[in-house]
Amino acid sequence: MSSSRLWQATALPLQAQKGEFSTPFAAWGGTQQLLYFGESVLLADFRGPRIGHSFFAAREAAAREQGAPAATFAVVVRLDPFWRVRGYAPVEGLVIERARKDHREAEKSAKPMQYWLRRF
Repeated sequence: MSSSRLWQATALPLQAQKGEFSTPFAAWGGTQQLLYFGESVLLADFRGPRIGHSFFAAREAAAREQGAPAATFAVVVRLDPFWRVRGYAPVEGLVIERARKDHREAEKSAKPMQYWLRRF
């Protein structure tokens, strides 16, 4: 886990993740050596141009330092342009559904989550 005053994030090998995250990807093509970017929290006061990119650049650098050839994550479908600019691509046909409570919702609701992948 990495953290600073601005952000906090988790990452583990995909094969060490809960089955709800690793099983769909394993069926697609395996989980060996992939790093899974888990929870990401960037404090609201620090969200904006360039900070999100710096945040992900730090995560990617840490993944490369650990020898990961690629990183993946599942994210609620809504920020596609950001991920594409970072060099990630959606993993075709790999969408899961999870109950999540977004910050403006009173209750959890099922949301589609697309897996994205970037090779280093």
